[in-house]
Amino acid sequence: NLAYWQIFGELEALDEIEKNYEISGYVMFILLIAYMTVASVLLISLLIAMFSNTFDRLHMDADCIWKFQYYSLVSYYLSRPSLPAPLVIIIHFWRLIVYFLSTYIKL
Repeated sequence: NLAYWQIFGELEALDEIEKNYEISGYVMFILLIAYMTVASVLLISLLIAMFSNTFDRLHMDADCIWKFQYYSLVSYYLSRPSLPAPLVIIIHFWRLIVYFLSTYIKL
C-alpha cells in the first residue's frame, strides 16, 4: 500500500485517507488509485504524442537539412586545393596566374 503511493510521492494523501478511514472505507482508497492510474496513463500518452510530433517534424525537414549539409561539404572541398601539401604551391601559383590574367583582361 505504501509503496504504491511512494511512486507518485503522495504520502500526505495516504495520511488523509487513514484519518478518515472509518468514514469512507475502501471507496476513497479505490477512487484515489483509479484517479492516479488514469492521470499517469494520460500523461504518458501525452508524452508519447509529443515525441511522435517532434519526430514527424524532424523527419519532414531531414531531406532539406541533409541537402544543405551536403552542399556545404561539397563547397568546402571545392574551395580546397586538390593536391597534397607539398605540391599545393603549384595550385597557388596557378590561381595567382588566373587571377592576374582575369584582372588584366577586364581592364
